[in-house]
Amino acid sequence: MLNKLAHVDYLLIDRLCQPVADWIFQVFTSDCFRTARLCMDLSALMWILSQAHSAVMAARRGVPGLMAFQVALIVIGLGSIMTLRWVFERGGGNHGGRVNPLRAPMFPQRFACLLWVALQVFQASRVPFDLVALARVLVAGFATVGVYIGACSNRPPVRWDYRSGIWRPAEARGR
Repeated sequence: MLNKLAHVDYLLIDRLCQPVADWIFQVFTSDCFRTARLCMDLSALMWILSQAHSAVMAARRGVPGLMAFQVALIVIGLGSIMTLRWVFERGGGNHGGRVNPLRAPMFPQRFACLLWVALQVFQASRVPFDLVALARVLVAGFATVGVYIGACSNRPPVRWDYRSGIWRPAEARGR
């Protein structure tokens, strides 16, 4: 069972996310780690928006314990998302086209994010459409896209090769 999940995980990375990360790199010159951090930032923003209604309702009721709980929930969620952002900030850099060092160790996080997205979509489909449910789906969606894009490999830097007179990846120089 775990082998099948790992196979699906690698297919999502190699067949879906790597071409998207390459396209983003070509169009916006943003590497996979910067894109993953942007997704985490968007996920944090959606988290705040998804919890804002509950926080406002707790403030209207004037119950200090409920207000403290809502604020604590927002802070804990932001802390979790920012921890993932920090991982992509520390893991940044170009690995010369080699496999990303975060790819294998972050399999449990990617699997958990896939389950989280499925759960949020299921919960959103059971209630009438509202912005809170949409924001919760987007929190999970942006976080999942972030961990998958963050598992992609950066392209090697392109440099001018004076010998051949063309632009080449840095590690292909001298060939």
